[in-house]
Parts: sequence; structure tokens; C-alpha cells
Amino acid sequence: MKLYTLPKDLRNTLRNMHELMENSIVIVGSCKEAANKIKLIIGSAIIWAIGDVVCSTLMKYGPMPKVCVFDERTLREPSHEPIDISKFSKVLEVLNPRGTISEDTLNKLKNITKVKGNVAVKVVGEEDLVALAALIMADIDSYIVYGLPGRGVALIPVTSNNKEVARRLLNRFKVVKI
Repeated sequence: MKLYTLPKDLRNTLRNMHELMENSIVIVGSCKEAANKIKLIIGSAIIWAIGDVVCSTLMKYGPMPKVCVFDERTLREPSHEPIDISKFSKVLEVLNPRGTISEDTLNKLKNITKVKGNVAVKVVGEEDLVALAALIMADIDSYIVYGLPGRGVALIPVTSNNKEVARRLLNRFKVVKI
């Protein structure tokens, strides 16, 4: 299996990936307020949620994500936001070590757009970089949402330009075979 490993020179860039993407916004407020703002902005568009808190918040207040990616951890501690996988049509598990995007993750995300219904993706490892992969794999006119600890949530529209920026970033990762 291949691992795309985050190079040190990209760490700060990816911490603020949303700033590189056209028409992305940061939403602040309580979980319920953020969910309501997201509903107003995206309408009936498909949403890919990355992170335990984001997934559980959207599952509670709406809109229900097409894809929820979670690792049962929040800020590297066990999550207090359990994801009810019974709410999903399909549940996948991916191996994605910290600081990487795995080939397994990329392959499974690529096929999600063909699945009818909602998909939960349980990450064994860490889901922090999966937002980049999701942006590459999601359909145009979808949205990617992920948490920005202490700041709110980032909402990124999936456009051809944003997909290209994400591809260029991923191409800068170091590829390691394990």
C-alpha cells in the first residue's frame, strides 16, 4: 500500500487549507448555529463532513451529510461525540496513519460518489488530512466541511479550481510504499 506523507513544509499550509480555496468560508458560533448557517448556504447540495464533532453536529441538527469521515477522536483524545453508524446506508473502514493520506483512503473515497444513500467512513488512524482527499474525490457542486479547533468550521465548495488546488497539494506529498 502507498502512503502519501505530509511534508513538513506543507504543515502550516494545510492547517489553513480553506484559505487557498475559492469561495470557502469559516463559520463561527455554537454547533447548532454553525449547522443552521451551513443549511442556509448549501441548500440541498451534497455535503462531506470530516471529523467527529462536525459529523455528530450535522447528524443532530442537519443537514445530514452524504459522507461522514471520523476516527473516534477529537483533538487526539477519545471523542465524546459518538457517531451512530446505524443512520448510514453503508459503513466503510479505512487505514489512514497520522500525517498521511493512504491509498486505501483514496480508493474508497473515489467509489463513494456511486453509492446510493449516506456513507460513514471510520478511519483507523487519523482523519485530519482526509479533507484534502475528499475535495479531490467529491463531485463538483458538493461541499466539504471540517472543524478548525478553536475557530469554527471551514466550508469549501467543490469546484474544478478547488479540486486542482487540492491535487497540486497532494502531488507535493512524499509517496512511501509499506
